[in-house]
Amino acid sequence: MTAQRVVPRVVLLDHHDSYTWNLAHLIASVTGELPDVVAHDAVSVADLDDYSHLVLSPGPGSPHNRAFFSLGRDLILEDDRPILGVCLGMQGLVTSYGGHVGRTTPAHGEVASVVHDGAPLFAGVPTPFAAVRYHSLEALEMPDELEVTAACHAHDGSSIVMAVAHRTKPQVGVQFHPESILSEHGANIVRNFLELS
Repeated sequence: MTAQRVVPRVVLLDHHDSYTWNLAHLIASVTGELPDVVAHDAVSVADLDDYSHLVLSPGPGSPHNRAFFSLGRDLILEDDRPILGVCLGMQGLVTSYGGHVGRTTPAHGEVASVVHDGAPLFAGVPTPFAAVRYHSLEALEMPDELEVTAACHAHDGSSIVMAVAHRTKPQVGVQFHPESILSEHGANIVRNFLELS
C-alpha cells in the first residue's frame, strides 16, 4: 500500500505587501495548493491553531512598530510551529528576540550574490546564488537566539544579513525575496522550510 502524501497546512500572514501573492504562488508550486492568506491585523493567534506552518510576508514599515507587525511577534515568541519570515518577516524575527533593525541604503530590485553556510534552509542550494533584495531596513544587531546563515555584500563592502535561523526552534527568515522571478532556488528554499520540524 502506498503512503498518502501529507500536504502541510500553510497560512501566510499578509503585511499588506504587493509581493504577498507572489509568495503564495511560490508556496503553492511546492505544496500543490495555495496557502490560506490572512491579513496580519485581522486575525488572532487562536485563529491560526489549525495550521502546521506559518509564513510571515514582506511588508512596508518597521517591525519595531506593531502597526506594521502586529501578530508576528506573538507567534514568534510563543509558538513552536515552523515559521518562515520573508523581508519584514525576517526583520520581525530579529526584533522579537531583542535585536535591532535600522535604515540601510535602499535596495530596490537589486540582484545580490548571496552566500550561505549550508544551514538546513539552504540544503541543495549552491553558494553563492542570486536573489532579489528590496528593502530599506536591515538587521544591524543580532539577538543571541538567532544565528546568521546567509549574507551578501553591500556596495561599500559591508556585510548585510540575508538569512537567520533560531538556534533551537524551527524558525527561519530571509531578507531577500525568494518569490521574485529573478531569485534563484526559491521553490527549493520553501521546500526545505516545509521539512523543518
